[in-house]
Amino acid sequence: MLKKLRKMLRMETRAEPAEIRAEPLTDSGTITETDVSDVLRGKSAQTTITREEAMNIPAVAGSVHFICNIVASLPIRLYKTEPGGNVVEIQNDHRLQLLNDETGDLLDAVQSKRAILEDMLLEGNGYWYLNKRGNFLESIHYVEAAQVAVNKNADPIFKEADILVNGKKYYDFDFLRITRLSKDGVTGTGVLKENPILLSAMYNSLKYENNTMSRGGRKGFLKSERKLDQKMLDYLKQKWQQFFGNNDADNDVIVLNQGLSFEPASSTATENQLNENKLTNTKQCYGIFGLSEELFVSGSGTTDVFLKAIKTGIKPVVEAFEKALNKFLLLEEEKQCYRFRIDLKDIIRADTLTMYQAYEIALKNGILKLDEVRKAENLPAVDFNFVKLGLDTVLYNPEQKTIYIPNMGEMIDLQTKQIMNMRGKGGEKGGNEN
Repeated sequence: MLKKLRKMLRMETRAEPAEIRAEPLTDSGTITETDVSDVLRGKSAQTTITREEAMNIPAVAGSVHFICNIVASLPIRLYKTEPGGNVVEIQNDHRLQLLNDETGDLLDAVQSKRAILEDMLLEGNGYWYLNKRGNFLESIHYVEAAQVAVNKNADPIFKEADILVNGKKYYDFDFLRITRLSKDGVTGTGVLKENPILLSAMYNSLKYENNTMSRGGRKGFLKSERKLDQKMLDYLKQKWQQFFGNNDADNDVIVLNQGLSFEPASSTATENQLNENKLTNTKQCYGIFGLSEELFVSGSGTTDVFLKAIKTGIKPVVEAFEKALNKFLLLEEEKQCYRFRIDLKDIIRADTLTMYQAYEIALKNGILKLDEVRKAENLPAVDFNFVKLGLDTVLYNPEQKTIYIPNMGEMIDLQTKQIMNMRGKGGEKGGNEN
C-alpha cells in the first residue's frame, strides 16, 4: 500500500510542471536544448535567402545572366544520321520553329529558354509544358518552378512521378525537365539550396553596407564636459539625426555647444575583415557557376578567360539542355537517328579572326568544303565541290569519287581505275601512255 502511494505521489510530482508549460515557440512544438544553445551562441540567425534576395548579389546576378543569356541566344539544330553514317542537318522540322522563334506562348523562344535555365540554376528545376496533339508538338509553355509540385512514388529503383500544377495532375512526359544535381530526374538542387551559407553571408554583407550608407555620416561619440539634462539630450539627438538623415530638407549643419566635442570611431578589425571576406566570397560565388572573376572585371576579360568560361560554365548547361531536348522532344523511333544540338559555333563567331583561322584549318585538312564555309557565313555557293588532300595540288571529288591532279592535268576515277588527261586520253591506272 505504501509503495502504491509513493508511486502516485511521484506521478503527480512529474505531471505538475506540464500544467504550467508555456506554449511551444517552434514549428515542431518543442524547444530543445540545442535551440537554446544556438540562440545563446548567436547561431539562430537566418542562413537561407530567397531567390529575389540572391539576385540582389551582383556576383549571382552576373553569373546567372551570363550563362542564361548566352545559352538562350544559341540556335538549336536538328541532325539525322543516315544508314551510311552520313550526318545531315534537318531544317524543315516544325519543332525548330518552336525552339528558335515562336513557342506558341506569350514568351518567345529566347525568353522561354532564358527563364527555364534561370530556374534550373537557382531552384534546381526548370519546366516546359509540351502542348501536344497526339505526337505532334503544337506549342511550348514555360511554367515557373514555384508553380510545380512533384508527387513521387516510394520505390527507390523503379522511380515514377506525377507533376501537379494548380492542383491539376499531369504525366511526367507532359513536361520537358532540365534539372541540376538531380537524383530522381524530376527535382534537383539549385545554388540557393546548395550554398545557403555563402549566399546568406554575401547578402547580409550588402545589407550591412546599405544600412551604414543610408544612415550617413561618420561613426563616433559625442563627449560633454558637463552633465546634460534629458531635455538637452533629446534635443541633441534630434538635431544629430536630422543632420545625418536622408531628408535634404533637414538642417545641413550642426553646431556643438561649449563643452561638446566629437570623437570619431576608427574602423574595427572586424569591419576591415568584412571587406576582405567580401572579395573572397565574390570569387567563390563565381566559382559555383564555373566562371572566373576576371570575366567580369574590366580590362582582364581576355579571349582565353572567355573560352575557359565557355568550357566550365556554358558547356555543362548546354549538354544538360541537349539531353532534355532529345529525351522529351524526340519520338521513340526518332531517337535512333535524330539528335538536337545547340550550336556553340555562334559563341566564337564574334571573334572574326579566331573564326577564320578555324575555317582555314578545316579547309586545309579537308574537314570542310569551300561551299560549306560560305554557307556558314551566309554567302552564296561557288559550286566548288572539292576537298584538298595535300600539297595544295591534289583535289578529291567525294560525290564522283575522282581525284584531280592539276599540275599533271590528269583525272583519276577511283571506281574504274581509269586515268583521264585534259586531252581526253585514258588508260589503266599505273599503265604507260605514249
